Amino acid sequence: MQESIDAQPRAMVKSRDDIPQLCYEKLMHEVIFEQALIHPDKDAVVDANSNVTFAELVHRVKLLGRELWSSRFLDGKKTQVVGMLMPHNCDYVITMLGIWYAAGIIIPVEAHFTDIMCVEVLEEAKACAMISSPQHAHKFQSVENCRTFVMGNNWAADLERLHEGQGLEEPARPDIQDIGMLMFTSGTTGRPKTIAGSHLFLHKGALAKEIVREAALNDENDCREGFNVMFVWEVIRSPLKGYTAFVIPDEGVLDPKMFVGFMAKHQLSRCLTTPTLLATLLAAVPKELAELKSLRVWVMCGEVMPMKVVLRFREVVPWCKILNDYSTWESGDIGYSIVSPAGKYQPSKIFAGAGQFI
Repeated sequence: MQESIDAQPRAMVKSRDDIPQLCYEKLMHEVIFEQALIHPDKDAVVDANSNVTFAELVHRVKLLGRELWSSRFLDGKKTQVVGMLMPHNCDYVITMLGIWYAAGIIIPVEAHFTDIMCVEVLEEAKACAMISSPQHAHKFQSVENCRTFVMGNNWAADLERLHEGQGLEEPARPDIQDIGMLMFTSGTTGRPKTIAGSHLFLHKGALAKEIVREAALNDENDCREGFNVMFVWEVIRSPLKGYTAFVIPDEGVLDPKMFVGFMAKHQLSRCLTTPTLLATLLAAVPKELAELKSLRVWVMCGEVMPMKVVLRFREVVPWCKILNDYSTWESGDIGYSIVSPAGKYQPSKIFAGAGQFI
């Protein structure tokens, strides 16, 4: 893969910031395992219905990873493609890390994919395993040479009973340059296309946001971030830093009161949405937004940012920054500017234009 990377054209603009050496030495799940040694009892992920500490997270990641590595799924082979489809919650994060721990390649399948599309994308990717919530498991019954692990409410306890006395071996460690994820383009110009990203690419991308953004996670009062939009790209950042990832329920994207209610309950300091979703929140629950005094940064992405949304945000939440992030996760580039509060505009800064990380 390195030869392919070297053959890519260099970006016209390159950040002055250096990539942390950590990206070249450790995989993301290894960094999170180390965070668990530092503060095992701290919450790693919190969703609307449950929470897992760092110690619990590591235990369940290894439990799932050993099962995937076994003869029932990956049969002890590295860099096998594993699909995943489930609600955004604690188990989603565990599944991502479990696939990486098992030296697998994640291919995220979206809930809006039709049954036919689910089969097509998994067969094209030659997926040999699928992890699904019970409500979606039927979509993968006809995928050729692909076994499905159905992640029910008691999956961890079930695996502990299954593994008792089996002496399952630890998975092999992936190489830094092994592919870690198969990503989809948006599909706005046709059927979504698949892009491969290495573990190094993904780790760089996660930390690049911390290097470049003025909104980097810097302290305990500024680390309470809510995740839902662009979930698979964003949610790992907080645990990498030893902070808690708060998972906003999927239903909240369609229910402004639920969305803001979750933020208020957990006193979140930051969030990422599309401009359209923020406009909906500003129209539906402006009073509730204005009461979120813990807010420090709201990140915009995925769409053009209308100035009318900026102006309305300045009226409702005048103390909070808007960071307009116009970049592409699948290309590893980050360009952004600060557009709120009023009078605080900062022009775009760019980190690693497209081509640097592919």
